Amino acid sequence: MDEYQALLSIAVDVSKEFMYMVHADFHDFLKSKAGEAVLVLKYQLRGDYGADQGRLLRLGKFLDHAPAGQKRFAVGRATPEAHQAHAEEFALGIKWDNSEPEKQDS
Repeated sequence: MDEYQALLSIAVDVSKEFMYMVHADFHDFLKSKAGEAVLVLKYQLRGDYGADQGRLLRLGKFLDHAPAGQKRFAVGRATPEAHQAHAEEFALGIKWDNSEPEKQDS
C-alpha cells in the first residue's frame, strides 16, 4: 500500500471547491484548511485540452504550496490518451487514475 492509499481515509477532499470556486476564493479556502493533516484534490479531465492543461497546472501548484506538516495529493482521472497528451503536467507529481470516469455534476 502506497502513502496515498494509506492516508486517503483521513484526507479532506477539496475537489468540489477546486471545480466551483474562482481561483482567489479557492486559495483563501485552502488557507482555512492549513490545520488539516492531509488534503486530496481529484480532477477529471474534460477533453478540452486548454482547460485541462490549466487545471492540471493548478493541481501542480496545489501540491507545491502545502503548509509545513500538511500532506497533499492531486489525482487526475484521464484516459491513457489524455494522460499521454498531458504528460508534462502529470510529471508535476499528479497521480494518474485511469479508472472509469465519474458521473459529472449537472
